[in-house]
Amino acid sequence: MIKTKSVLTPTEEEVRQILLAEGWTVLRKGWPDFLCIRPDKPSTVIAVEVKSVNDGYSPEQQTVISALGEFFPVFGFMNGKRMMLARPYAAGELDEITNRPMF
Repeated sequence: MIKTKSVLTPTEEEVRQILLAEGWTVLRKGWPDFLCIRPDKPSTVIAVEVKSVNDGYSPEQQTVISALGEFFPVFGFMNGKRMMLARPYAAGELDEITNRPMF
């Protein structure tokens, strides 16, 4: 697969500039490989990032995984094994919980 550099349209660039001026961090890289929705439960969503043995997580991926983990579980798969990367806090949980983002 050949990766091409993503170029913003003039309208996308205009909106990006507006968002940056408002103080947003605008990310176009770092999104998980899969966003999964259960057909029998449309409100059940997980994100999945697939890594090979030598792969690491980019700073953009770390940011996106942490942000998405506030809303739904984010899993990583490496060598066929699933691991929790991030998940929403349950009421009353402490920040030190081990299942928070590993980054």
